[in-house]
Amino acid sequence: MNLSTLIEQSVDFQKFLNTKMSDVKIETSITDLFFGEEIQQVLNIDWAKEKGVYIFSSISSEEDVWYIGKATKKNFASEVWSKLNNRKPPFEQHWRKDDTETPDDIKGALTEGNFNLTLIKINHKKTEMASLFEVYLQTYFHCNDGKLPILNKKIG
Repeated sequence: MNLSTLIEQSVDFQKFLNTKMSDVKIETSITDLFFGEEIQQVLNIDWAKEKGVYIFSSISSEEDVWYIGKATKKNFASEVWSKLNNRKPPFEQHWRKDDTETPDDIKGALTEGNFNLTLIKINHKKTEMASLFEVYLQTYFHCNDGKLPILNKKIG
């Protein structure tokens, strides 16, 4: 699935919630990062204690979304770094390193930090909104592609 389509769906879902549920006001702020110097500032400082949804995707193909995850407790930095088990490349101990179903090229890209990280910040007092967004994007992906992103094992 195209990453930009997934982001468009995020914005559409936000608009839907804002118009249909008067007590739910969600603002999304989206940033797209490659694992370089900028990631340290954005993830460790600017967005460290935010909540929302994050997406791992290929840097070589916009069609290749690998993972949709969430940070529900104002812990973007902790959530992302826990998946990679390090704070800068190489990420030799990432959470899929021993997974026999993950293709070697994706394992290699994860290890070297050769992938995009898209963060969708959700400004709402209820932490459940990050879970709702994650499940919506995973479901949308599944309905359109007939499967979940390759690194997601289940919805939610």
